[in-house]
Amino acid sequence: MATGTIFDNHKIPISEWIDYLLGLLRIQSFNSVSKSNRNSDTTTNHWNAKLSLALRGYQDNIILGGTTFIDEAFYKLQKEDIQKKDDGLQYRGLSRNQICIGIGCDLSGHVYCTVEGYGKRSSAKTMDAFSHHIEHRNTFIQALDTLM
Repeated sequence: MATGTIFDNHKIPISEWIDYLLGLLRIQSFNSVSKSNRNSDTTTNHWNAKLSLALRGYQDNIILGGTTFIDEAFYKLQKEDIQKKDDGLQYRGLSRNQICIGIGCDLSGHVYCTVEGYGKRSSAKTMDAFSHHIEHRNTFIQALDTLM
């Protein structure tokens, strides 16, 4: 039953929503997701807005406890958001043109994901990003940086 869900009052089959979500999870562009689902770009943007509203606050009460593993992944900003130096060249490496996404999990299966900021990671950024979602006296295991 779809009543009270993001599928409420839609004539679109849930299978189409699943295809949309799979495209997002594969980190496809909105343009690519729109083409593969045969939707307009405005439909994909609208669905993304609905999904964001449905997920708002989902992680608010997640607390990581005990042994906690934290890793970061870096993603390039969209073309229109890329910053350039005075000479017109882009910043290279883990620069302000890379967004740092932190993912933490504990041995109980709790997972928390957050934006840590832009550019290189630091212990201070990580602790600030996770401070409200970890128990005191946790044991942290932080993986090496990975670039995606």
